[in-house]
Amino acid sequence: MSLNTTSIFDSNIDKTLDLHGLFYKFCNYHEDNIHIDSRYFKQLIKHKIDIRLIQDYICNVVEKVLLAHSKYVIHANAESLSIFDFEKYKLFIHEMTNAFRIKFTNRLEKCYLYNTSILFKLMHGFFKRVMSKEDLECIVFVKED
Repeated sequence: MSLNTTSIFDSNIDKTLDLHGLFYKFCNYHEDNIHIDSRYFKQLIKHKIDIRLIQDYICNVVEKVLLAHSKYVIHANAESLSIFDFEKYKLFIHEMTNAFRIKFTNRLEKCYLYNTSILFKLMHGFFKRVMSKEDLECIVFVKED
C-alpha cells in the first residue's frame, strides 16, 4: 500500500512539548483510527516515564475507541526505530502485544506501519511467536510516496 503520511504524522517532532503534549503526540485517536508515533515514545523514555504508564496509556486510548466502535485501526510511524531500539524495548513490545491479545482479542481491523526499516520485516519471526495469525494478517507495511 502506498500513502502520503504528511497529514497523519508531523514531519518534525516538537521537542518543546510538556508531558501531556508528548503523550498526545505519541498516541491519539480520531474515530476508530489510533495514531502512534515512535519518535514521541523515545521522547517519553528520555523523560524517564515508566514503561507501564506508557502501556496503560495506549490501552486507555484503545478502550476509548472501542466504546464507540467495534474495531480499531492503528496507524504507527516507525520512522525512528532501529534494531537497537527493538532489542532495548523487546520486553515492552512483548508485553504490549500480550496485553492487546488478551484485552482486545479480534478487535484490530488493520495496523498500518509507516516508515519502517528492514528491521520489521526481519522481526516477523518474533511477532509470529507473540501475535495471533489473525492479528499478523492485519499488519500492512505502507510505502510512503
